[in-house]
Amino acid sequence: MLRPFVCTGDIPEEREERHLGASVLTYDQDGDGDKDLILGNISFECLGMFTNGGSADQAWMTAQDTAFPIYDNIVKLYNFPASYLLDIDNDGKKDLVVAPNSKTIGEDRTCSWFFRNTASAGYHFELQYKSLLVDEMIDFGTSTHPAIADVNADGLPDLVVGNNGYFIPFNPGNSNNGSLYLLLNTGTATQPKFDLADTDWLGMSEYAPDDFDFAPAFGDLDGDGDKDLLIGNYGGWLYYFRNTAGPNNPMVFQQDFNPMWVAMDVGSSSTPVIADLDGDGLQDILLGEYQGNINFFKNNGSGTTPLFANQPTIAKIGGIDTELITNGVGYSAPAVVTTPDGLDLITGGVNGQLRAYSNIFASTDPFQLLSLTWGNIDDGNRSSPALADLDNDGILELVTGNLRGGLDLYKTILVDCTVSTPVTEVPGRVLNIQPNPAGDWARYNCPVTLRLNGVCF
Repeated sequence: MLRPFVCTGDIPEEREERHLGASVLTYDQDGDGDKDLILGNISFECLGMFTNGGSADQAWMTAQDTAFPIYDNIVKLYNFPASYLLDIDNDGKKDLVVAPNSKTIGEDRTCSWFFRNTASAGYHFELQYKSLLVDEMIDFGTSTHPAIADVNADGLPDLVVGNNGYFIPFNPGNSNNGSLYLLLNTGTATQPKFDLADTDWLGMSEYAPDDFDFAPAFGDLDGDGDKDLLIGNYGGWLYYFRNTAGPNNPMVFQQDFNPMWVAMDVGSSSTPVIADLDGDGLQDILLGEYQGNINFFKNNGSGTTPLFANQPTIAKIGGIDTELITNGVGYSAPAVVTTPDGLDLITGGVNGQLRAYSNIFASTDPFQLLSLTWGNIDDGNRSSPALADLDNDGILELVTGNLRGGLDLYKTILVDCTVSTPVTEVPGRVLNIQPNPAGDWARYNCPVTLRLNGVCF
């Protein structure tokens, strides 16, 4: 006989202590008018079903199924499964969905089990599949870091995504099998479509499990007109792949084993950006990291041979720090955008929101803050942004990675200033303000073709 749970307003001092590792679903399984219970536990992969032999006013659990549902496919979902009643197939009957309740260690691909309720009345659950919704999404396990570049030189921007890894059933707790995923754009200039072409691009998995959490970034470091590749990692340093293909050719990479790249160690979880921050014509490197600051490494080399010191030139550029005081973790992940007024910086962080700063340069002085919650975006922990014009309309799109292992796509209002776009103004038009003269208010009409952030040009 199980000890009854009675909701009678017990005196707190008389309650026995319990750990917090439990997930609870209550519903009337047997149709007798009281609530039965499905219980998940932080220490188990299965669910327990407890039948209420008491009443609606006083629960008394008299039977249990310790491997629910024993009559169908037993839930075995690492780690800490939680169950939910939802009408998934819109047939008017509530089905059962089971997913892990732990966001740090657990199944991260076949992680949403759908049991259809096949009973004519009441509940009888039959497993349909284990990747509800997930099978229709991009999901690379844990902690995605996107970068955008035309890898195959077909004129369409492609996606390269690094990750921390994905859950291995026979080695619980080990998700340190990161790699690079290549998604080629098989759409058109105005309608992008991405197909997964390689799950281990450039063979980065050879460095796992000793290294993982790969974060790619493209830029021309050697001044030959094509884009090279930097890859940040859990170790906090960099991999450098030099593109030997030349401009407008499909990328061909040769890894550079210069110890300089390993010496540029920022501690853990380096996330690189390539940009000229001091205006000397050489491409510098920004490195986000676990602590939340963004490191600036000045390029002291030449136009064809990059050279960087072991230690950052500025350890906290612009005063940026995404670290949370509560746990000392920041996971800064910067991206740099070219604007008519200079360079803007958008960085992800551990809390999932994006911070934006304007007119950045190589300085310890605080950058001008545009927003701590740019675009009101919050994709969950460890946001990692990348921006590019994916549909050839002159406006940048935003792709963000996250701890959950997926990607999110947003439209922005940022103009793509990396390419020249002709602007045609309608002749003979002038700014029209009404009423004229104006008092407390005025309405203006801007008929000129080009508008940027609500400002007419």
